[in-house]
Amino acid sequence: MAAATAEFRQNPLLGHHRPAYREAVLETLSIVAPGGHELTLATARCRLRDREAPVRAAAVHLLGKVACRGDEGAVAAATAVLGDPVDYVRRAAVEAHVEAAEKGNRSATSALCQLLQDPNKAVRLSAAEALGVLAEPGDQDVVTEVHFHLQHPDVRVWFTAVDALSRVTARGDLRAIAAVRGRIEHSDSSIGREAVEALCNGFVHQGNWLAIAAVSTRLEHHDLLVRRAAVQALHRLAERGDNFAIAEATARLEHRNPVVRRAAVEALGGLVEQNDNRTTVGLAARTEDHDVGVRRAAVEALATIAPKNNKPIAALRRRLSDKDPFVAGLAADALEKMT
Repeated sequence: MAAATAEFRQNPLLGHHRPAYREAVLETLSIVAPGGHELTLATARCRLRDREAPVRAAAVHLLGKVACRGDEGAVAAATAVLGDPVDYVRRAAVEAHVEAAEKGNRSATSALCQLLQDPNKAVRLSAAEALGVLAEPGDQDVVTEVHFHLQHPDVRVWFTAVDALSRVTARGDLRAIAAVRGRIEHSDSSIGREAVEALCNGFVHQGNWLAIAAVSTRLEHHDLLVRRAAVQALHRLAERGDNFAIAEATARLEHRNPVVRRAAVEALGGLVEQNDNRTTVGLAARTEDHDVGVRRAAVEALATIAPKNNKPIAALRRRLSDKDPFVAGLAADALEKMT
């Protein structure tokens, strides 16, 4: 193996005028070269300045493969490539950081934070993932840098910063929660939806009433995707029987807008316990709603939470003759489970 490595390092093809040949030698070295070999690392560093992007990408890949963990020289060389004009070379440099830098390496994490606003989505996401690997959990210097990017005017950068924040902050961090909650009511629906989803993806502990209250307001949002995200978030943020979450959803059962009533019913379907007669009666009343979507959701919810509860049986029997055949079928299925 050592002889083969030496042969490839000295291979004249490394200086060949065709970039594919130079690239092939570097790729082969990444397979056969032993870790920490100085001459191979020198070869990689030299080719980081190659005029052709595929060769530079292969060189930085080789650098990451051969460098020993904690090799500051290799990390510094990979950091210099983060400014490469070609996106896939920058992405290869991010991966080289993950392979060569030690966890907690401040220069590496600082450089990666800058890529959270890279114009290329793949590079931004790779940087966020790399921060999750290299940053110490709760490192306030890294968290502060990521927070800075949450103020960026480009929505795409904000999305990436939220992803990075979920990877580097400790669950329950009040500053992180406040930053995400502040965007839930953003005029851009995609940002509001992302904020709702982010709250239950690593930011808060289950049962956090501030998060539940903020997410519950999105049950009234005009965008279907935001309402669905809110329903799913409530099911993850609150356990069955959580009185606060149930109260927040129940308060919207009588809302004038049927899409809000439907979202409230769907949320309650994942929150109510079987012995909660009061809420079950409220859901049973929604089977009489004039909106077919609300009736469908109510029947489905009752089938899930009340298989041993006789309270909604009369309401479900009335739905057997519902003008919507789907509602009638759901009611028949629900009654079969209960009787």
